[in-house]
This record gives sequence, C-alpha cells and structure tokens, in this order.
Amino acid sequence: MSQPVNGSSQLCLACGLCCDGTLFADVELQPGDSAERLRGLGQKLRRGKDAEGNPVHKFAQPCPALGADCRCAFYAERPARCRDFDCALLRSVQAGTLPVATALRRIREVRKQRDAVRRALLKLGDRELSKPLSRRFQRAKRALEAGEIPAGTTWEEAAETFGELTLAVSQLQFTLSREFYPDQPGETEEGQGTSRRKNPDCSAAPTGTDSSTGNPVPTDSATVVQAENSGAY
Repeated sequence: MSQPVNGSSQLCLACGLCCDGTLFADVELQPGDSAERLRGLGQKLRRGKDAEGNPVHKFAQPCPALGADCRCAFYAERPARCRDFDCALLRSVQAGTLPVATALRRIREVRKQRDAVRRALLKLGDRELSKPLSRRFQRAKRALEAGEIPAGTTWEEAAETFGELTLAVSQLQFTLSREFYPDQPGETEEGQGTSRRKNPDCSAAPTGTDSSTGNPVPTDSATVVQAENSGAY
C-alpha cells in the first residue's frame, strides 16, 4: 500500500488484505527495487518471470514483514509495487466518496469472509499458513480429486467441508472483485504497474461423484462464480 493520508490510515491498519495472501499471491520487484537490500531485511526472494516472460525477482504472500497489527516491518524500504498500490476501497475514501466508518465496516466483513475460507481449509487438513489463499484452495481441490482426505474424516464429511469452502471462496471472491481490486480503464491484470499480481485462478468447483468409486469429488464442469477480474481466485 502507498503512504496513507488523513483518516484513511485507519483502513490500512485495520485491513492487511493486500499483504496477507488474500488479495495477491506474490509481489514482483520493479526497476529501482533492491533485491539485495530486501534480502538483507530478511525477505525471501525467488526468481520468476513477469507477464511478458522477462526474468524478475518476486516474493510470495503472505508477506513475512506483515505484523499482527497490520504494520510493515520495513515500511520505509518496501518495494515499488507495495508503495504504489491502493485498493479500490482506499481510493474511494481518499476521493471523499466513501466514509471511513463505512469502509471500516466493509473491511471487517471481508476479513470475516477470509477467516471462513481459512477455517474450511484447516478442516480439510491444509495448514500451509505461509501460502496465499488461492493456492491453498487449489491444493485442497486437487487433494480431494486425488482421493486424499484428512485422517479420521469420511468422504461425506470431506465433501460437505469442501462445499463450505466453495461457498466461502465464492463470497470472498465476489467481495474482493467488487470492493478491493482497482478497476480503471486501461488497467491490466497486473494493474498497469500499480498493482501487485493478483491471486491466480481460485474458481470454486462444486462436488460430484466419481463413477468408478462412488466417492464425492469436486468437478470442473462448472464454476460457481466467474469474477470480472479474471486474475482473482
């Protein structure tokens, strides 16, 4: 997030969604960012490619610099994408079109939706808290498709939990697309250089039945919600 102004600083310190693996899966460094300096601060970087296939350094979300109080451990030296990004909700407050109190209420609501996704993932045995929600969802989906369920859980219980997860992801996806992802003319999924990479596909799939085993499994035959921002979940 960029430097908050006036009362909008309350939003960032009550939110943290742009840093905790909810809004984004990773952060790409930009020209001018010092990979060496960030490593020196304790940030783990990996090499990858940007949307055009160019080599780039990036780090995964959730960001380890995010504290329990939603403050950044190296805020003054955060990379360009973090400096430049403002979510749609923050922009509305800064523009004076949305009261701070209303924005704070919406943040509380979406954090509850995020927590519902986390709880369902835990019930399905996913405890990879260091991974973004989208990747955790996809892993839980693949595990169930492969016939892997938590020890002591029946197929019926796993299918019911996956249904809960599907609904929770769909609700979260809808809210993020409507309230948080910037939506401006000319922006790409990479945010025209202002946004970090959005979470990869996390489309929620309903459960079906494996004809060979009779076990309930998720199916890709339908998508519960198709977000306008295709990079979201």
